[in-house]
Amino acid sequence: MNINSDLQEALSALKSEVKRLNISDSEREEAYEVVEAIDAQCQNEKPSKVVVNALVKSLPTAASISSIGSLIVSLLG
Repeated sequence: MNINSDLQEALSALKSEVKRLNISDSEREEAYEVVEAIDAQCQNEKPSKVVVNALVKSLPTAASISSIGSLIVSLLG
């Protein structure tokens, strides 16, 4: 599965939301690593919704991140 434009937009939005969060630099760096792992999983031929969902849940708690994460999981089919 190649990343379609909706999925790419959602991943970009997720990165933007992480940037805006009021968290420490180390927490932000960890969150960016999780976003990169989500991106990598989405680029797999058969991305795992379970893995992506678990990664999303490991991100800092924020309503915007939760809704974007749900969108990403739903876009995986």
